[in-house]
Amino acid sequence: MICFDHSLSRMVTVAIEKSKQFADLLAKIRNIVTFFKRSTKAADDLRSLQKSGGKTEGEIRKLKKDEPTRWTSNFEMLESFIRLAEFVGVILSRYAHVEMLSGSDMTAAIEGRDNFQPVMHAITELEAEKISLAGKVIPLMSMVRTMLKSFKPKSECVKGFRSALLEQFDSRFEHIAFVDGIAIATLLDPRFKALHLKPLAYARVVQVVSDMMKESEKKERGQLASNTENTSSQSKSNQTHIQNIWDIHDRMVVEQTAQLEPDRPGGVSGELRNFLHQKVIPRSSDPLEAWSAIKSEYPHLHPIAKDFLSRMVTSVPAERMFSRTGRTCENRYRLNATRMAKLTFLSSLQDTDWFLDT
Repeated sequence: MICFDHSLSRMVTVAIEKSKQFADLLAKIRNIVTFFKRSTKAADDLRSLQKSGGKTEGEIRKLKKDEPTRWTSNFEMLESFIRLAEFVGVILSRYAHVEMLSGSDMTAAIEGRDNFQPVMHAITELEAEKISLAGKVIPLMSMVRTMLKSFKPKSECVKGFRSALLEQFDSRFEHIAFVDGIAIATLLDPRFKALHLKPLAYARVVQVVSDMMKESEKKERGQLASNTENTSSQSKSNQTHIQNIWDIHDRMVVEQTAQLEPDRPGGVSGELRNFLHQKVIPRSSDPLEAWSAIKSEYPHLHPIAKDFLSRMVTSVPAERMFSRTGRTCENRYRLNATRMAKLTFLSSLQDTDWFLDT
């Protein structure tokens, strides 16, 4: 499965490359930010103007420069520049070799920031989770595309960037709902179910899950039939060894269960229909915990949900752990593998794990 964070980030990069006017706008902002990074006097003036404007020490902001290795850095540079544009313009008026953006360029910068926002939100959402669950991908992508389509910029350069962004988005994610692993995870996520699945994708994934359940039920009936056959052969040869009269009833239940066909009107399992007819749970809930609470009601559906919902859709947690491990062993040349493994495990724990009830 691909890393969706990487894919979204690459989508933005390619869209900027294809939109020359917007790339030129970012270059102008980058030059201004670079000037403030290199000029101590300009940076001090920026701090002073914010203080004189009533900002406290903790509220004073700095301009941020985009970096190729940081996924959201283009958006962060735009955001910081727009917030400080009033102060930046005053300071740049004192320097002849650096020009502030024109009014039309500022309008384009603001529209570009707004156009960036849904994509950056999706990246941040996937990055923020300790474990990014696969069920969230289709809803996120659906909402990102809806917001991109509804955005109507006035600036020509942002129009070109929006078109390039939509083109890249569709080339990567247009058929994401037809990827079985992602679609099954979305359908079985109690927070989303079929809300973000279009009719054709919904019908397809319901059929896929139904076939998986049918196979599981078939194996279970085969196992029951095998057990019944063994029980029957033992009972014929050991009629006198029945310890309890209810043993006869228990055997009849096993035989009947092995012979029953599952409830499948329209080819859809009753378990799946019942699950889909229930209301979705709050978005902040943990879907795995929710499934753990209802697993007895859906004995055939629960294993499928547990399998697909727990699949990773981003490599960010692994990359964070790798970076954290690198910092741990930096300049510690006598650290052996056993101690390193223990330190890595301890650094992966959340704060709540350190204060467990005893």
